[in-house]
This record gives sequence, C-alpha cells and structure tokens, in this order.
Amino acid sequence: MRKKAFLALMLTLTIISSLGCQTEIKPADPKDGKYATQTSMTSLEYALYMNKQITVFTNQLSTRMAVAANHKDVQSSNESYMTQQSIETLQDTLDEVTVTKPSKEKDDTREAVITAMETTIGHLKNYKSDLDEDKDVSGYADEFQNDFNELTGLANLYNR
Repeated sequence: MRKKAFLALMLTLTIISSLGCQTEIKPADPKDGKYATQTSMTSLEYALYMNKQITVFTNQLSTRMAVAANHKDVQSSNESYMTQQSIETLQDTLDEVTVTKPSKEKDDTREAVITAMETTIGHLKNYKSDLDEDKDVSGYADEFQNDFNELTGLANLYNR
C-alpha cells in the first residue's frame, strides 16, 4: 500500500512539474486580435521581452544581409533553405509578439514594431523568391540594412 501511495505521489509530481515548464506563449490564432496573456507585463518586463524579440529579427537579418552582399559566392539552394528557416522563425516570433499583451506605457510603440517585423518578413519572402528564380539578389543587402536599422531604432525606444 505504501509503495502505491509513493508511486501515485511521484506520478502526480511528475505531471505537475511537466505542465508548469511551458515558457513559450502559444496563441490559438494570432490573427484573432486576442492576447494569449491575461495581464500586462510591467514596463521593464515588456521592454526586455520586446528587445529579446527584436534581437531574433536583427540576428536573422544580419546573416541574410551578409549572404546577400556576397551572393555570387553562395550556393543558392542552401541559401533558399536557410532563408525559409529564417522566415519561419521570424513569423513565429511575430505571432508571439502579436498576442502578448503590452505594458500600458509601451503600447504606442508596439504597432510600429509589428509593422517593421511584417515588412522584414515581406522582404525575406521576396528575397527567397528571387533566389529560387536565380535572380541577382545583391540589392537586398541594402533593404535588409534598412530593416535592421529600423528595428534597432525601435528597440532603443524601449530602453528609455
């Protein structure tokens, strides 16, 4: 009897601990316009959160920027695959930002960040399309640089 009680306790603790480990915010559908979080973060928490999400974008952009600038030396099928991975990563990040309830003080900057993120994803989709069609993509380095500058500028607004 004592072994069964111990086993039941261990099973319960295992289930509870595995349920409490989810840290990713998973929305049902980001286009619903509903937040997946119930309460706003504090201003500091939200600034840190947004800077982390913007960093995901800037890291992906800097890699694609370097490749676009040196495209003649790159295997386009591999770059097309890597660009698709970047698009998927950035779309997941954008979806998470869209459904995270902002702090009251940072709500005004949120829309600008979402627009910049959507623009970046659009540029990456065009880049991938041109890669797949074996077009010259060296001009995308400038577009990616502009996207990078816009996102880092918006990130600086969260640091005030």
